[in-house]
Amino acid sequence: MVNDLVSVARLFVAAELILEPEVATAATQSLGGEAFAWYLQTVPGVMAWLETRTPGATIFELHQGDLIVDDWVVIMGARLLLGAGMAHLPH
Repeated sequence: MVNDLVSVARLFVAAELILEPEVATAATQSLGGEAFAWYLQTVPGVMAWLETRTPGATIFELHQGDLIVDDWVVIMGARLLLGAGMAHLPH
């Protein structure tokens, strides 16, 4: 999967404005996202990981029955996506 560099830059800008400065970091390469890669072959975009746990809490694996997601993270994730989308609008 190859992220569009313009989309990556806009997501980083949105993350710094909406979340906290320097909270966004580049992720290490993983096997996740192979299906999303098909979309990125047609439409420029970026895949991002969002930390879903309360800081200091137990780490639960995604797609497992014991996953607990911090509700605040869902709100911040929605704000981040909105900010990244608005960064794509003409000024």
